[in-house]
Amino acid sequence: MNGAVSTVVVDDHPEVRRALQRILGLEGHRCRAAASVVERPTVRTALAAALVLWLDAPPEVLAARMTSSSHRPDYGEPLEVLWALDRRRRPLFTAVTDVVIDATQATETVQRDALAAVDVAPPPYT
Repeated sequence: MNGAVSTVVVDDHPEVRRALQRILGLEGHRCRAAASVVERPTVRTALAAALVLWLDAPPEVLAARMTSSSHRPDYGEPLEVLWALDRRRRPLFTAVTDVVIDATQATETVQRDALAAVDVAPPPYT
């Protein structure tokens, strides 16, 4: 890649988001964690000029993550909420995403796949 990446969208995978922010702390790279941004037409229009990565996981996996984390707001029964969000957002993400990464994999695998998508060598793992 020639360094033209302007936005990396990271959906609901905080450890990968932190790793990308640390590793891609280069000028011109930004990480966005909030999946809700895809619901804004102006954001989807802006994303057309960016390389967009979607770290995708099924609602069941995301529900398990939600219930194991205290920083998320309580919107009700997690699986029902996530299925509703998935039905609403999946077509929007599909429309703007350049690379879909399976976020059910191990963190190191997700990180490696995301970095490969933006042509950045992953760090060595210890």
